[in-house]
Amino acid sequence: MQPSNDAPFSLTVAVLDIGRRGRTEKLKADAGQRAALADLLGVEAIERLNGEFQLDMVSGSAVHLRGRIEADVVQTCVVSLEPVQQHIEETVSVTLLPAETDDGRPEAFALVDPMDEEDKDTFSDGRIDLGVIVSEQLALHLDPYPRAPGVEFEAAGSEETTERDSPFAALERLKRDRG
Repeated sequence: MQPSNDAPFSLTVAVLDIGRRGRTEKLKADAGQRAALADLLGVEAIERLNGEFQLDMVSGSAVHLRGRIEADVVQTCVVSLEPVQQHIEETVSVTLLPAETDDGRPEAFALVDPMDEEDKDTFSDGRIDLGVIVSEQLALHLDPYPRAPGVEFEAAGSEETTERDSPFAALERLKRDRG
């Protein structure tokens, strides 16, 4: 496994190193990686980010990856702007297909069953970047509208409305007030 400089959290595995028996990999993002990823995802902080995966070769040069990610993230409440803690525990199951043929040319097509519910993705240059997979899964499972406990959203200028209120009733009130 070698780190890559392309992403804030990048740990790669060579497909040739997986072997017939498969391979287990554990990841733990360090403080610098978590800070860079938090900045990229637009969250206040990522306090913990771990992953554990089992990689197995399947038909051809495809790889089946299954495992889990765990993270503790601090986001900003969309209402009060207070910090909000979020704990994420998610399982991951994906089949990874080579993006190019054995001679290095781009793969013309990949047979994918549209009824299959498992995720599909690709890898390039015979290497799978587990850090990028963890980062993508984390991004997918972040709460898009985090709210602090007990905080409710109230629309600005919300008033008690009745069925008789309509745009025309509002115009009538304006006309009456001016006139």
